[in-house]
Amino acid sequence: VYGTAGATRWGRTIIRGFEQFQQDAAAGTMPQVSFVDPNLGSETNKGAGTDEHPPGDIQSGELFVSQVVQAVTTSPQWAHTALFITHDEHGGFYDHVAPPKACAPDSTQPILGAGDTTQGGFDLYGVRVLLVAVSPYAKKAYVGHTTYDHTSIARFIEAKFKIPALTARDANA
Repeated sequence: VYGTAGATRWGRTIIRGFEQFQQDAAAGTMPQVSFVDPNLGSETNKGAGTDEHPPGDIQSGELFVSQVVQAVTTSPQWAHTALFITHDEHGGFYDHVAPPKACAPDSTQPILGAGDTTQGGFDLYGVRVLLVAVSPYAKKAYVGHTTYDHTSIARFIEAKFKIPALTARDANA
């Protein structure tokens, strides 16, 4: 995981800075799976991050994505790499397409507060977000129309490393 916050798991630090990501890519020493996150802007720093969230400057986010793509595609590991670019949310933009039904991840029902009459479970996708695959394995200039979700990336990792699915949703992704 490359990002700006610190965390430890399994007795070791798993978070590295973006500069370390760039160095690892150049040296051909990226881990088998990496998540690269921007430095998130906020209301308090007037959006001065490297993400694309309002109120920040989208150009900073676009530069960050460009730097990630450049680091990966010029890495000695490029021939055996898949880079997925996606967002964690839609950014508040209107989507004219209603969310489709989804495979429920499990039988757990939503926990509703007193008086909450919200209908439904976890069997509906949210608004669409982008997913771009950058890889020597990707079809050039291809635009797919298949519905994917964030668990599609988890499913890719599970298939690559032959590990079981975490939920029914990623098993069906």
